[in-house]
Amino acid sequence: MVQNKKNILLVIRRGSAEIEWIAPIIQSFDFKFNLYVFFLTEEAYENCINDKVSFSIIKKYQKKQFIQKKMDRAFIKGARRILPKNIFFPKLTEIIHDTRYLKSKLLINKNDKIDLVLAEFGNYSQWIAKIKKNDLSKVVHFPSTPAVYLEENKKSANGVKKLLGDYLLVNSKIDIKYWSKFIKKNKIFSFGVPMFEKTWLKKKIKKNKNFENKKYKKILFAYSSYFGQVNSKDFIKLDTQLNQVMQTFNMIKNVKIIVKIHPNKNHPHFLNILKKYNKNLWEVSDQNLISLSNECDVVVSNFQSAASIFGPLMAKPSIELWKGVDSIYNTNKSWNTRLGITTVVSTKNDLK
Repeated sequence: MVQNKKNILLVIRRGSAEIEWIAPIIQSFDFKFNLYVFFLTEEAYENCINDKVSFSIIKKYQKKQFIQKKMDRAFIKGARRILPKNIFFPKLTEIIHDTRYLKSKLLINKNDKIDLVLAEFGNYSQWIAKIKKNDLSKVVHFPSTPAVYLEENKKSANGVKKLLGDYLLVNSKIDIKYWSKFIKKNKIFSFGVPMFEKTWLKKKIKKNKNFENKKYKKILFAYSSYFGQVNSKDFIKLDTQLNQVMQTFNMIKNVKIIVKIHPNKNHPHFLNILKKYNKNLWEVSDQNLISLSNECDVVVSNFQSAASIFGPLMAKPSIELWKGVDSIYNTNKSWNTRLGITTVVSTKNDLK
């Protein structure tokens, strides 16, 4: 008797970082499952398209995808905002997150079970909780970054928002202590970083003809544009920091700055600053970090950025900027520095 394939639902919250981590796993196995992909927003879908390699893998193996739009179920959402919350909010929320509606969009029979839900560790969507409750699905969380998380001794587990899932995959055994605040330790499994496997690296590395036969040094500047996430005071501090970095780059002879912006931390104010400087000095690239790190001579990134890991991965020096503001980071010493991955510069003078 032929058994039915298991149904797996991949829930995408933000975009390309999630599929970049999970795509090598989907490709590497003898994949005998029905894969369905649920994009929580149109922005998440558009962001995924930018990673052509990872996105092509997801498209190859998926049976159906659904992109949730802002106007979906607009009448019910509007009623939930207007009607008395203590009476109507819970019931209308249940209706909005009706799993039968989601299954119909994915062309899954309403009586068929979603056996497994895959979602990144920052995904607290009510859809996940509802599917888990209705279908008794197992939920596996995975990282959307190659970064390793270190435990801060002063931090307490009190008030921590627990993960929705049954299991959590992490990049390293070092991660386990930190994540045991969010999910029981025996449910955490060290998996490694799939995108760093040699076969996957070969897929991601592409030669850039613009970089070939050039006499200048190439600096990869992997920048997270946090301008939209801070108050006006910290906005000025970040503006000052980025200007100082560009001023320092401008003083270096025979150099080209390849700017790679974080796929989600991408407030456009960074471009206003870059445009103050000679266009021959810099260019913004949409290539992936693996390719860019391979092509460039050195990697420069924000304080405690996962991008700094790509330097050592490609045997290139890696430098992190000073914090800039306290509101973004919860530590005074970069985890990457503590792990010996990178060096942090304290001021623009150190960057020289």
